[in-house]
Amino acid sequence: MKKYLSLVMIIALVFCLTGCGDKEADNKKDESSNNTTNETTDNNQEETNKETELTSINDFESEVQKLGIDYEKTDMVASYINAETGIKLKSGDTKLEIYKFDSSSEAYKKAETNQKVTMEGFGDFEAIVKNGYALMIDNNFPQYDKVIEIFNKLK
Repeated sequence: MKKYLSLVMIIALVFCLTGCGDKEADNKKDESSNNTTNETTDNNQEETNKETELTSINDFESEVQKLGIDYEKTDMVASYINAETGIKLKSGDTKLEIYKFDSSSEAYKKAETNQKVTMEGFGDFEAIVKNGYALMIDNNFPQYDKVIEIFNKLK
């Protein structure tokens, strides 16, 4: 009975995580056009401040997009790991997931201490956890080192 229930839970989780489906490149373009005004303002500020501080997952994605990586974006159900919000960027057979946590939450404190995020019932997953964010990234994700640098700028 426990095996059957576990199997049903896994199948339900898979459907929940993929329920929204992969969003097409058009969605990425729409978001990019919505951020055009902000990027223009940010570009002017970058001229005066060489080190731009990133403060959101959208900022992170915008910087990854500037690297020219072709990817599909999916909004993730962040509540499965007790985070506030999250996205997955899939490039070919590689992916990264980034989540924003409430830095005062127990889930975040545990993740930061262990450098792992926990999905109840499914275990722990390696992550880079700092400044209220968690990044799970495949080692062969395009421009891995540059993506890590961008993540390290998140505040």
